[in-house]
Amino acid sequence: MVLADRFQSLQAEMESRLFERREEIEGLILALLSRQHILLVGPKGAAKSMMIRMLANSIQGARYFERLLTRFTLPDELFGPVSISALKQDRFSRITRGYLPEAHFAFLDELWKANSSILNSLLAIINERLFYNDGEVIQCPLETMMGASAELPQEEALSALYDRFLLRYRVEYIAEDGHLLEMMADNRPPVLTTRITLDEIHAARDAVAAVEFDRPLLESIAKIRRRLEAEGLTLSDRRYKESLAIVRAKAWLQGRAYAVEDDLAVLANVLWDDPASEPMVRGLVLDVANPHDKRAREIMDALQVALTNLQGLDDPRDRTMAAVEFLSKLRTAKAELQRFRERLRRREADESQLAFFLGETDRYEVLVKHEYLETG
Repeated sequence: MVLADRFQSLQAEMESRLFERREEIEGLILALLSRQHILLVGPKGAAKSMMIRMLANSIQGARYFERLLTRFTLPDELFGPVSISALKQDRFSRITRGYLPEAHFAFLDELWKANSSILNSLLAIINERLFYNDGEVIQCPLETMMGASAELPQEEALSALYDRFLLRYRVEYIAEDGHLLEMMADNRPPVLTTRITLDEIHAARDAVAAVEFDRPLLESIAKIRRRLEAEGLTLSDRRYKESLAIVRAKAWLQGRAYAVEDDLAVLANVLWDDPASEPMVRGLVLDVANPHDKRAREIMDALQVALTNLQGLDDPRDRTMAAVEFLSKLRTAKAELQRFRERLRRREADESQLAFFLGETDRYEVLVKHEYLETG
């Protein structure tokens, strides 16, 4: 029996190496557990590729394919070169060994840079796991396709491919100075000690499929859909149906054989189409799934703004007064976050996000006391 703690350990080690990437790392793990595809959208240099490679290199017994796409990318680079010996027999057959049709996991970087013809040729592999090679239908072993891009597709013809990426995450640059300094000082190679096998992923996926839903949980998803449609965002029935696999994976990763309403929070990274709509979608999803999480995020955003303002002050007296005021706000925020955490604990819901936030408040307290209140 595969235990969720194997995947939790992998997630925790990745989080310890990559700052402010908790949700994206969880999304990559959930993609593995649900056999779904994931897209990371964000500016260059935000560790999108590093996250994916770190995960891919931790999986044993699997074939991995990676390619950076450009507008000059040719089919041969993705699907394999045409066999010369087959051409001599009037056949157009590709040598697929070592290429996408035979990969278990694939990473396509700068996904939308390729032309629409190349990208739409990926549809059969991504959706049906099939590749058509000179009339022969090949069943592809693809588990998860991982894409990264600084942009979204501009052509309507690519909407079908875009829709196949069920999980979508916006990736931003590191926001907090302390995390940036730690990242710059970290000289460790991007290699993990935790390893999982392809067989473990398959066994875990069987367990994920057995996670139970109850009727009220499905009704909550319907409520989220109604609220999104009221805001003008209409998504396909297929996306809502397939989203259940992500919710099941989230529940299993928390060590449960049943899903609870808090698990629906992950839909904030499933139900947006445009990055500009992601904050609105997140707010509506959390209103239904986990209002405590929504409030906790608001608290942390306010603390980060206050800390940034404090760091921007030049006058020593102003900084001291602002530091005292910040610590007062911090104590109030910590108490509220701790209450939220206790409520989640009583419900046996996922409290890891609140545990992370509380850890951040401890770090803020140490930082402010050391930098602005201690005297030499």
